[in-house]
Amino acid sequence: MALPALERLRKLDTTIAEICAISGAPGLSYGVLYEGQVLHTGNYGLSDIENQVPSTSDTVYYIGSLIKAFTTAAMGILVEDGRLTWNTLVHNVMGEDFHFSDAVLTQEMSIRDFLSHRMGLQRSNQMCQTILEAFLDVKKPNNYMKYAQESAAVHLAKFPAMRASLEAKRIPHTQCKKLDAYLGRYYKKIRDFFIEITINDQSNSLQLALQGLESQIWAMKHYHITTVFSG
Repeated sequence: MALPALERLRKLDTTIAEICAISGAPGLSYGVLYEGQVLHTGNYGLSDIENQVPSTSDTVYYIGSLIKAFTTAAMGILVEDGRLTWNTLVHNVMGEDFHFSDAVLTQEMSIRDFLSHRMGLQRSNQMCQTILEAFLDVKKPNNYMKYAQESAAVHLAKFPAMRASLEAKRIPHTQCKKLDAYLGRYYKKIRDFFIEITINDQSNSLQLALQGLESQIWAMKHYHITTVFSG
């Protein structure tokens, strides 16, 4: 006999907590709404690690994937205004700034593909899929615990190679340049990610912002005997 939806969601507590631990997420809160009513909520980990404050349903998080709904609504307005169609190719709108290492994706992806998540890219939101499959009582649910473990292992394995690459590029006994010399945006080779280097006016030191976001600013140090930055 199938378990009621609410009981299925409650049984996810251990799984969600373990995925948080595997992925390194300090805290998580979620809610399931049905026909305008809050059916279930779950809170895990901490909203403030330094002060050990637990996450609650009132914890304020970054907007994250909720921006996808706003993006889709904005695209709908443009379609209604006749400025593009759902089948418009993304690269025709974004130009050279839009590209993947896979040329087929770059050239053939449409607005519809992009918003429907059917581009063939790796799915990374195991948590949402776990909750959704439990709520819908999917008969053959995916093993998202396994996916989380595999994903974590792949990413952790990259760090030794990254460190070795940085060490290989060290140039000893160099002198610091003026801070202005380091300012600017530094892109990955395929230009799908960048960091922006700026000066912190209060400390008169360098800082980097992932994708130029003010919410992702990190202080940097420059060692006098090397050209390698360390955050």
